[in-house]
Amino acid sequence: MEVLPEQPCNGSPSGPPDKISMQTKLTLNQKFWISSILVIAVSCTLAGQWARSNYQAYQLAQRSLKHLTLYQTVLLTTTGISTERGLMLAQMSQSQPSDHLQQALHAQRRYNDQRFDRLNRLLSQSGLANDPLIQDRLKQSRRALGAARAEADRLFSQPRAARPKQRITDSLRQMIAIVDGMRTVIDDIGTRAIESNTRITRVVVTTRTITQLREYAGRSLALLAPPMMEGKCLTGEQQGQSEQLLGRVNELQDLLESQLPTYMNEGLVRKARADANRRYFSDVYATLVEARLQCMLNAPSPMYHASEFILQTQPKLQSLERLRDAVFQIAIEGLRTSREVTRRQIMLTTAMTIAIGLALLGQVLLTRRTLIAPLLRARNDIIALAEGNTGCNTATYPSGVEMRELFRAIDILRSSQQRRNILEREREILTTQLQQQAETDGLTGLINRRGLDSQCQHLFARNAVLGRAVGLIMFDIDHFKQVNDEHGHLVGDRVLQAVAHIVRRVCRGNDIVGRFGGEEFVILVEGLDAPALRHLAEKVRRAIAGMSITLENGQPLTVSASFGVALSRIHPQSTWPQLIEMADTALYLAKNAGRDRVMMAPPAD
Repeated sequence: MEVLPEQPCNGSPSGPPDKISMQTKLTLNQKFWISSILVIAVSCTLAGQWARSNYQAYQLAQRSLKHLTLYQTVLLTTTGISTERGLMLAQMSQSQPSDHLQQALHAQRRYNDQRFDRLNRLLSQSGLANDPLIQDRLKQSRRALGAARAEADRLFSQPRAARPKQRITDSLRQMIAIVDGMRTVIDDIGTRAIESNTRITRVVVTTRTITQLREYAGRSLALLAPPMMEGKCLTGEQQGQSEQLLGRVNELQDLLESQLPTYMNEGLVRKARADANRRYFSDVYATLVEARLQCMLNAPSPMYHASEFILQTQPKLQSLERLRDAVFQIAIEGLRTSREVTRRQIMLTTAMTIAIGLALLGQVLLTRRTLIAPLLRARNDIIALAEGNTGCNTATYPSGVEMRELFRAIDILRSSQQRRNILEREREILTTQLQQQAETDGLTGLINRRGLDSQCQHLFARNAVLGRAVGLIMFDIDHFKQVNDEHGHLVGDRVLQAVAHIVRRVCRGNDIVGRFGGEEFVILVEGLDAPALRHLAEKVRRAIAGMSITLENGQPLTVSASFGVALSRIHPQSTWPQLIEMADTALYLAKNAGRDRVMMAPPAD
């Protein structure tokens, strides 16, 4: 006969044992909090990724702005050195010292020093202050600039005719070498700027091209000025250098034409471009070509024409500087706008994250308050009812019709349980009273023989575990029958009550005092050895002998008692009947020895 597999009861979990175990381990409250935490964690993770992306964009714009500002400063510093070189050349070409030129030269020197200081500060802020290559180049350039200035000042202090041509040429070459030395710094800083953000590559390249255009035009001017000052033609070497410089200018001009269209949508760049076309590409370049031809074909004009040529050409070179500054301004404004946009996005993301988090948290707390907490409260109330605790008060019901109905049902169940508990408590009280009456002596209020038998089982078991002996003091009132016969049973009852009172007062709080039967009493003692037990018995005997009862005729009545003391063995097999037998034997010996004394039973084997 085929046996069908046992089907699970309705509502019982089914599935693999490990899955069922996991389901039973998690409470409803735990599942609720786990799911809530997961939802909040996922939401915060998504918002955090969005915020992280915006923050990275913000950091990129910030770094790019720092690097581009640093690159702009190093180009301005280099161009300032070129401008100072042109003013030095103009001052040297003067037949008489010019206060105006001297003031302009000193102002340009202060400007260049300030640019060097600003460049060092920006290097420190960008983390490049410890770059040995950049720092060495800057220190060398600044020292060389100081030396060139000192040499120029010495030449300025000499009369025109006494100024050696070679020293003037060397001074100009020294200024050109300083600019060439700054190229390493320009290239390094420009490369780092591009590495920080490839989107600013065109800005770096375009502004470098404009700066080179301005520099090569200035060098052409410096090459043509000395022959013009001396009224001589260009040498073959000078002609080759001039042709090379103008050819480089043409190449850079073509390169710039391919780079500028990116910025031609900007009005500022278009205006600067138009000014540069007019003042530089038309005027300066044409003037340089014309001056070169003049210096090649015949002797140039006298010296004052050289000074005039420099002073007229130098300001026109600033049109290139304005074009370069316009490109920088557009790029920097774009980076600042991008940084501001990302900053606002970060703030918006943060606000939205906080708002979403608060909304989710509010929803979680509301769900817990209106659903989870009432269910857990109902669960705890039902468990408390099952354990017999009916003291819970559900006078205030939670919101929601379903939850109120649930708690009304629990209140009905609680009321029914309370009625059952009242009946159960009354039955327990009655049972306890009956048991107490059955184990208590009605006359003396001491525990009776039945109660002694019940308590001694627990007493012996406890002391067996603790490894201690149990002491028993058994005593009998001497000639008690004679008291009853001579004075009546009422007097005898008074004697028994007085003895019970005296014994309870003398004994310790944890000693068990009981009436064994008739005029016989017992004292069960824990934790005393034989001498201490005998001492306690003597103490009780003297207390009984010292008490008196006043009879109706005013005469005092005294009694005595005989004691038998025994100490159990420290052994699990030691029993209450054995201890009674030992104490009873000792009591018999005390009576035979003349009564009113304590006899100690020999130690148990």
